[in-house]
This record gives sequence, structure tokens and C-alpha cells, in this order.
Amino acid sequence: MLSHQRGASLLEALVALFLVAFGLLAMAGMQVRALNETRNSAARNVASQMAADLLDRMLLNTGARTPANQNSPYQTSWGTAPAAAVDCRSAPCNPAQLAQFDLWQWKSAVAQQLPSGDAQVFRSTTDPNQFGVLFRWTRISALRESRSSTTVQQLFAAADEVKDGLGNTGTGVAGVTCTAGFICHLTYLRP
Repeated sequence: MLSHQRGASLLEALVALFLVAFGLLAMAGMQVRALNETRNSAARNVASQMAADLLDRMLLNTGARTPANQNSPYQTSWGTAPAAAVDCRSAPCNPAQLAQFDLWQWKSAVAQQLPSGDAQVFRSTTDPNQFGVLFRWTRISALRESRSSTTVQQLFAAADEVKDGLGNTGTGVAGVTCTAGFICHLTYLRP
């Protein structure tokens, strides 16, 4: 009877080892995905903090406030802000120069704190006393995420969609959109 049972326990041990190895690989994959999403969440937190920083700068520069039908000196598009003509830390500035200096400092900080980070500031079309700040940065993604199923990729895309204050997809302002290949975060400010 013993001769028929030879090797059965070895086979059971190999199957158990295979199952444990498969489980560990699955847990490692979930850990990588969780780390990437934690980084993306941290980038959203940085964007929120940077929006609060811009709001503080706008509130402190009362001379740069403009009527609702005029462009604000704090409005900016994608790309690096031009260097300020005057360093307002060492020389007196008028409100327009301070706004230019603020934007230069602020956009430099956005570029340093977000991966390939940039921001665009625009006046809201639904509330002219409100400004939209659209941040963008490169998505930190898992290596296998691009090989995920179409349904999983659609879920990630839906989670990263930009919605305006009314819940509609997009910013609601012509020409202000999220660039393809980036994650965007939209925040509204009322200085």
C-alpha cells in the first residue's frame, strides 16, 4: 500500500508552493498599484495647496484686482511664466509687477513640485469674480496599467476627468482643456 502513495506529498507540496508564489506575485502587483495611486493622490494634494498659495497671493495684491470684464494680471496659459522684470523681494513693485513676480514664483514652484507640472489660470465664464486654476502633470502609472483591459483603462480615465463647477466634463471655457497624456486638476478660486 505504501508503494502506491510514493511522491504524493511531494506533489502536494509543489502545488502549495505554486499557489503561495502566485498569491505573493498578486500581492506585489497590488502593492505597486497602491504606491502609484498614493503618488497621484499626493500630487492632487500638492495642486490643492498650490491653488491656496495662488489665492493668498491674489488676496494680498489688492491693487491688481480688475473688473470682471478685464483680464487679470494673474491670468496665465500653459508654459513657463516669463521672469519678472523686478525682484519684488528686494525692490518696491507696483501691483502689476507684483502680480508678474507672483506668477513667476508660483509657476516655478508648480513645475518643481509636480512631475512635469504646469498650471493655467483663467477667469470663469459663469462667475466673472471667480478664477479657474487648471493644473496638469504626468501620470505616475504602473508598468502593467497600459496593458490593462479597456474597462480598467476607462475607469482610470473617468477618475481623472476634469469637471467644471456644474459637473460637466471640461472646464466650461473655450481653449482651456486638459492636454492629452496628462492628469489635470481643476480648482476654482474667488479672491
